[in-house]
Amino acid sequence: MSSWVGVALSRGMLVLVVAAGLLWPLLGSLFTDEGSPADDPVVISEYRATFDVDEAGELQAVEDITAVFPSGRHGIFRYWDVADAADPGVRYLPDVTGITMDDRDVPYELFWESGDRFLVAKIGDPDRYLSEGEHRYRISYTIPGVISPGTAGAAAEFASTEGT
Repeated sequence: MSSWVGVALSRGMLVLVVAAGLLWPLLGSLFTDEGSPADDPVVISEYRATFDVDEAGELQAVEDITAVFPSGRHGIFRYWDVADAADPGVRYLPDVTGITMDDRDVPYELFWESGDRFLVAKIGDPDRYLSEGEHRYRISYTIPGVISPGTAGAAAEFASTEGT
């Protein structure tokens, strides 16, 4: 495999990992036993992100999230899935460099879920409710080592549609 194909596959995986991390709470609600809509009434109305990877393999990311809130909410959660499906020994650990809401610093707390599989940012002031309506979040972070060698995951087994 040529090196550019390996880089393209790694970048593709990176985008999938980031998207899954952001959408994890929503996706999880789709597969509940009740079959009911998500309990969280906050609606993401716009999501824009910039993902830049330098030659050393460090990702610099900025996510802009616009969400519409009802009354009685403190903020949002951001989930990062740090696992690499191609190599169980690799973890992509984000270093959060800043979080703002409506162009102002906002308190946040980082913690782990599911046996250190997901790094979670609980974003918002636990002692203050947000005003009803639209709020804009900006989450900036870096993740070192996001480009794997072209041989990474060569022995891994992935789901397939081969056969009947």
